[in-house]
Amino acid sequence: MQGDFTRWTFDPRDGYRQVLLQQGRMLLDAEWNEQTKITAWHDEERTRDIVGAAGGPLDGAGFAVVDTAGATPTATAWADLRITPGRYYVDGVLVDALPPAGGGPGHKLADQPYLPKVGDLPGLPEPTADGRYAVLLDVADQHVTADQAPRLRESALGGPDTTTRARTVWQVRLVKVAAGTACATVVDPVWGGRTAPTMTAALREVDPTADPCRLSGSGGYRRLENQLYRVQVHDVATDGTARYLWSRENGSVVAGLTAIGPPSAAAAAAGMDAELSLDRVGRDEELSFREGDLVEVTSPDRELHGRPGHLATAGAPDGTTLPVTWAAGAPASLAALGRTPIVRRWDGPAQVANASPDELDDAGIEVRFGAGDFRVGDHWLIPARTVRLVYGVSALSGTIDWPTDGLGNPLARPPLGPVHHVAVLGMLRRTTVGGAGRWALDDDCRKLTPPLTDLVTLDLLGGDGQEAPPGQPLPEPVRVVVRNGGRPVHRARVRFTAADGHLATGVPTAADPAQVVLETDPRGQIDVRWLLPGTGPATRVLTAVRLDDADAPVDAEVRVTGRRDEGGTVCLVVRPETDLVQLLADLSGVTALALCLTAGEWTLDEPAVLTGVSCVLITGVGSATRIVSAAESALRFVDCGEVQVRDLSVAAVPVESDKRNGALDIQRTGLVLVERVHAEIGDAPAAVASGITVRGDDTEGGRPVERTVVRDCRVEAGHAQTGVLVLHSRRTDVVGCDVLATADPGADPEKRFLEWLADPRFARRIARRAVHPLLAGEDALGLRKGWSSLVETRNLRFGSEIDDSKGWTAYLGDQQVRTVEELQDVVRDDLVRHNPDSRFFDERTRFAAWLRRVAEEFAAEATATAGITIAGTTAADVRVRDNTVTGALTGISVALGDPDEERETVRRTWITGNTVAPPAQAATAFLHQGIYVGDCHRLDVSSNVVDLAGAKPGYPVQGLLCAGRLGPHAVAAANTFDGTVLGIRVVPGPSGSPALWVARDNVCTTGPVLVDGTGSWRDEGNVGV
Repeated sequence: MQGDFTRWTFDPRDGYRQVLLQQGRMLLDAEWNEQTKITAWHDEERTRDIVGAAGGPLDGAGFAVVDTAGATPTATAWADLRITPGRYYVDGVLVDALPPAGGGPGHKLADQPYLPKVGDLPGLPEPTADGRYAVLLDVADQHVTADQAPRLRESALGGPDTTTRARTVWQVRLVKVAAGTACATVVDPVWGGRTAPTMTAALREVDPTADPCRLSGSGGYRRLENQLYRVQVHDVATDGTARYLWSRENGSVVAGLTAIGPPSAAAAAAGMDAELSLDRVGRDEELSFREGDLVEVTSPDRELHGRPGHLATAGAPDGTTLPVTWAAGAPASLAALGRTPIVRRWDGPAQVANASPDELDDAGIEVRFGAGDFRVGDHWLIPARTVRLVYGVSALSGTIDWPTDGLGNPLARPPLGPVHHVAVLGMLRRTTVGGAGRWALDDDCRKLTPPLTDLVTLDLLGGDGQEAPPGQPLPEPVRVVVRNGGRPVHRARVRFTAADGHLATGVPTAADPAQVVLETDPRGQIDVRWLLPGTGPATRVLTAVRLDDADAPVDAEVRVTGRRDEGGTVCLVVRPETDLVQLLADLSGVTALALCLTAGEWTLDEPAVLTGVSCVLITGVGSATRIVSAAESALRFVDCGEVQVRDLSVAAVPVESDKRNGALDIQRTGLVLVERVHAEIGDAPAAVASGITVRGDDTEGGRPVERTVVRDCRVEAGHAQTGVLVLHSRRTDVVGCDVLATADPGADPEKRFLEWLADPRFARRIARRAVHPLLAGEDALGLRKGWSSLVETRNLRFGSEIDDSKGWTAYLGDQQVRTVEELQDVVRDDLVRHNPDSRFFDERTRFAAWLRRVAEEFAAEATATAGITIAGTTAADVRVRDNTVTGALTGISVALGDPDEERETVRRTWITGNTVAPPAQAATAFLHQGIYVGDCHRLDVSSNVVDLAGAKPGYPVQGLLCAGRLGPHAVAAANTFDGTVLGIRVVPGPSGSPALWVARDNVCTTGPVLVDGTGSWRDEGNVGV
């Protein structure tokens, strides 16, 4: 610090804590300055003890290397690298990077506040070699005077030069290191790893015959003024040779430089190279620039870059104009020097620093240097005093304040400064891409810490004490968290070790390693899955330990135990916070599984699928256990041996598929038991899904379900969907279930009706209703009237036999249609296109009025396609009993295969004790039935009720439709058909001679009981209209 000081007296070895004033005594600058140094030393040592060699606060830390977006650099140009603002501590010194004036994520790495790109100073140039670079934070003190900070002057006093300041400055530098170098092993080659040079200062001995009371120039310190000598390294050659300058005034004789110009004619004649314009003259002759003085032209920016100033010899000054002759190169311009350039006076020429004694002018002070790595700016201070002791006590007439050994010999001392503190901030990697360097941050080496009351900890969150069958991973991951002061630590490294086991972040296999190193996520957590070894001890131990950047363990390890279940059975209690999708995926393949789902709701984005388990039992606690999926299924079981699902609720939404998957979906399973399940499936314009689906394997050689039991369930089927669907099951029992059609309560039904008309499948059902002969009443559009048309040809011949009062001929115009199906296609296309020219959308027409009434019917009552359907390619025994079906176009359907193809028959079918309530009005209905049976070898339909109360007279709903092949025994007995157009209708099919086909003791309140197309059924005791 090149101020006008008397001396520097602070030495931490003295152990001083305070400087104490006494009354009536003089206060010197050295004493004040020693107190500031004592305070700073105590503060920095205390901080170092707390923080360590380097560290920053968890909140407010700075000096992260980022890109212009504030993100971690990955392939970033040099010009886009930034240093974030904030605080950091190096050797106890607080370093505070203020936010840049222009905003943004931080300061440019290439142009830093204390390593600026200004004048001919380069800032921080980009390295050209690819590889790994350590990012270093270099911290030092900078002496600030009024030349750099005019605010230090008090204008009220005339702006005198009073005190100065010491400022903490910082620079971020790069040092190339070998690949794989860890943060802790980096050594700064500039300041950290050097051998500091030394200097020894001594005085010549006084002639022993001289008068000790007389100030003499013959020996010792011979000058008549007290001085603070400064010896400073000016430059260092490439071979390490250093030159030094010295000053009696601690280098404090300076002036601001305002211009550099050519010499005047007189100065040029005197051999001068240039004239320097100064901002002031000295305070007196001794503290001014004089002819012959050695001066240095420099600036604080050059000093921050570690560059020496330009030396010159002064000519005779003229006021504030100082002519000079340059000793070597001259500055290119005033601006090239950097900000606030100055001129400093030195009292000795540049000399080589060596081991030979050099005398500083005529003062009697000799200096010699010891070997070492010199740096520009290295300096030593020598307080010189004219008299220290008098009255003959000492032989020295003048002395210097320099430490000595016990024999009085001067000691060699390292430089007093500059003192640099260096810390590693991170590791950057340079890669050349397209001829330009691209930078990525490999490691953030900053050490961030919370307050003292908090510590970084590695804690176990879950996964201890689990069991799994051989060959299966533990059902839940081992989860740890790294926290710093209770806050998550992102990207902390943790090593997991499981002897002879296998670890992975996903589902582990035998190919995965027994040890992994993982980084924490933004929550500070790591999940690792553990596959226990298949042999050896059943109980195993996994350890987790936090690592530093060199992969060395930090703090105590966490231990977790897991056990291999030799029985192959997994029994778990599952709570709503468990990821059910992941859990079932992880448990797929175990031998046996029992899950108890507690009360609560699981919300899924995809089905929870369990595959390949021999025996499965899933139970809940009734309606309090609810699984809601945004996909077509909530729970799905595939290729299992036995599946039992009880006492829970599932809900899903229809998804376009030809499989009709269920909210509860069971595929290719041997035995199925579904009890007390509440299943919900949403709306769709066509039949694509069901509430509960059980499906065997219908491929060639595939295995059907051996036994299916659906008991005491409640199924809510949205518009056009199916309640219970069982396909390819040998034995099926659907008992005591409640199936009803429901509508989405949050949907606008009239708006949905118009939207669904754009779906050709929905539009075709509306078109079918429009043209069907049975719907030809006064307020309808059907082609003709009367039941007999049902069995007549479907060819259209518009003539006297057809009731065309509705206007179909005018509707068709020039369009030629021959069949009912073709007419349906025309209407369907009109509805899909929402053809504005069509009569269906012309508000003045009967067609449009009819469509409005259909829309009102759609809004008034939800309509499922089917309540309970048993179908597929095979079935032996089917029992459908004691169920209630409400709002389905077909309440109960038992039939195999395609009616137009050769197929098997159901060996035995019992449909008994059911109540079916078809919709009283349905927008998509044209002809439907309460119960449909086809292809049955032995058939028993008895004691059922088909209740159509509230429907319009003649509304075309059949009570029981029996079609396809029948075996030797078919009975329909004691059924009640209320409000249907007929009770039992039999459609002829391929069949042998009947043994006993009988309709007995049935009642139809609004039509005939039996309409037999085969003429083979017995009509016994039936009552109809």
